[in-house]
Amino acid sequence: MDKVTVLLSTYNGQAYLRELLDSVFAQKNVIASIVIRDDGSSDNTVDIIEEYISNGYDITLLKESNVGATRSFHLLTQYVYGQKEKTPFYAYCDQDDIWNPDKLNVAVDKLRALSEDLPNMYFSNLILYDGKTIRNELAFDVPCNFEPQKKAFARVFTYGCTCVFNQEALKTISLAGGENKIYHDNWLFEVCAFLGNTVFDQSSYILYRQHSNNVSGEIKKGVSLFKYRLYKLFHIKGQGHQFEEIAIQILNLYSDKLKESDKIFLTHVSRYRHNIKSKFILLFSQRTCAEEFVKTICVKGRILLNHY
Repeated sequence: MDKVTVLLSTYNGQAYLRELLDSVFAQKNVIASIVIRDDGSSDNTVDIIEEYISNGYDITLLKESNVGATRSFHLLTQYVYGQKEKTPFYAYCDQDDIWNPDKLNVAVDKLRALSEDLPNMYFSNLILYDGKTIRNELAFDVPCNFEPQKKAFARVFTYGCTCVFNQEALKTISLAGGENKIYHDNWLFEVCAFLGNTVFDQSSYILYRQHSNNVSGEIKKGVSLFKYRLYKLFHIKGQGHQFEEIAIQILNLYSDKLKESDKIFLTHVSRYRHNIKSKFILLFSQRTCAEEFVKTICVKGRILLNHY
């Protein structure tokens, strides 16, 4: 059976952690181990983890200081990459979800079909769950012909809790170091989109718990999603320059491995705020168009307002 190392960052997660750990160790047709970096919890999170360790579960626990979820996952990734013993596959994990027993098995089967010499990742849809009721719907309405690699700079909806990736992907994303400020799941997706392969699964094998303390936030749909996108478009203070930062980092780290067309595109993204030609090219590029008209308008609006 394939071995999968699960990367989990915890912080005051005592309310839901047992359900999550039980579901990870109930995975079928794979051998799962977990490396946990506790981000300075002040509740019983560490006690729960140590209880599982004492009961023989394959868990490595790093008890460290609070640095926030994004940096915590990057530090965790660096730690795992630095270990001599490596597994063929890795998975990111949140502390409050519940995994279907086939979650890792399905992902590994998809990744096995791809070249192990390239950085490859699998990610999936989500089933929304409030702790009592499982909504009879998927989080994302995605067209059957959706090609994530062609929309890498128009639509990013990777949630780390669904991401499974190969050893080459671990190596490649680790080049950015533990100080990387880009969300760990977005970084994984963009690197694999430009240097390897991304596989999106329309189905879901995870109950994504919706509550007030979600690190990733509540998933919005319909009218609420429309209002949220418009709000973000016109309230840009403090949002940063996500795609510009990603483009700069990819160019700095992997320029020699990029296709020429990708290098040209990323160069335009990296300098669009200071070069009117690059801004014009991005505004009319199909690579900055999403499937949805409203989403496309929001993406183009962010480019126009120098906040892409």
